[in-house]
Amino acid sequence: MDADRRSPRLPPELEQLIFTFTAQVSPPTLQSLLLVAHRTHEWLEPLRYSALDLGPTASGEIFTLVSQKDPAFLATHVTSILLSSRNEADEILTKCTGVMDLVFFGYNNTQSFTQLATFSRLRMLSLEYRPSLAFGRLLGKDPTLVFPTLTHLDFNHFSFPAFQKMALHFPSLSHFMVDFWRAALVQLPDILSLQQIRRVVLKDDSGRDVADADLPMDEKFVRIVLTEDGIWLGGHVEISWKERVSGRTDLWELAEQMSKFQYRATPLNSGEVES
Repeated sequence: MDADRRSPRLPPELEQLIFTFTAQVSPPTLQSLLLVAHRTHEWLEPLRYSALDLGPTASGEIFTLVSQKDPAFLATHVTSILLSSRNEADEILTKCTGVMDLVFFGYNNTQSFTQLATFSRLRMLSLEYRPSLAFGRLLGKDPTLVFPTLTHLDFNHFSFPAFQKMALHFPSLSHFMVDFWRAALVQLPDILSLQQIRRVVLKDDSGRDVADADLPMDEKFVRIVLTEDGIWLGGHVEISWKERVSGRTDLWELAEQMSKFQYRATPLNSGEVES
């Protein structure tokens, strides 16, 4: 009878489904659920590593844990990474070759950017100011560099050389996001004209009034105005990534919601969209 009490009362498959669902809908419970039993640790450890926050505030402990993991495990289970400029970042990126959603925050190693072209599952790439400058220069120097699987590109700083041959560099690109720059306004019509493009998003935290005549009149275009009292200023790519991996509304999803309205939205944390 004691053995029966210690045994799972549900089929293992159903028990695993319950634990996994609980950890997904309530991430703070993950650490506790990992400690319930050996079997729950095996079930949930991949989930623990699926989204790695290796940003500016990451502790040294998380870098140590990741660096000690089997590269085959990381390549299989790590699907989303926020990466900052640290010595350990290069090593981790070489192991996480199955990543699908990658954010570079304060990171500009062009050698690692070149490596991304070989990542067969990479779909989303977001670049903060300094990384976007380095990435733009790289594309300008190497017109043969191709990222075949990339569908979503969030590019902080507009770089003309990076977009001269956009269709060649990013043959699968369907969604493009860029921060407000006058040079970007000039180039946006050409980007919108690409047949493969389904959505172009302009993130505007400039605080300037922009005449409608200066904006593309295209159903594929959305302008998001990031207001001073919003949570976005100073950390667009970082905050959007954290919202996305938490199952909340990131900037891409907000743009899709806004496509049904006009070219202005209230801050993301307000949960409202202006009509």
